[in-house]
Amino acid sequence: MPSSFSNLLIGLWPIVSAMAPFVLAAGVWYLRTQFATKGDFDALSAKVTELTSAVQAGQVSIKHLTDEQDSAPTRIDLLNKIAALEGRTSGIEAGVHGMQSQLATTNDYLQILVERGIKQ
Repeated sequence: MPSSFSNLLIGLWPIVSAMAPFVLAAGVWYLRTQFATKGDFDALSAKVTELTSAVQAGQVSIKHLTDEQDSAPTRIDLLNKIAALEGRTSGIEAGVHGMQSQLATTNDYLQILVERGIKQ
């Protein structure tokens, strides 16, 4: 039996040796299509660098917004400021009321002067 296998191998050896470079070339070509090229890695590296800078910019923006949110006045602070504003508004109203009474008094004086001026 070994002699028939040996004879078959010896008989097919020229065909196998002629086909081997084509089979190996096809195998190398297939493997080349299965893996990324250096250009693909370079493009991917550039994209990763771009995304990294975009993520860092986004993180800076998020940190800024978080700081703004944390620094916003609380409800108690807002109520205190509203109370202070109410006090100031009351003061303005009192000042306007005082000016109104002063203008009324001035109007009365002017009316008396006009009446006395007309009678003389």
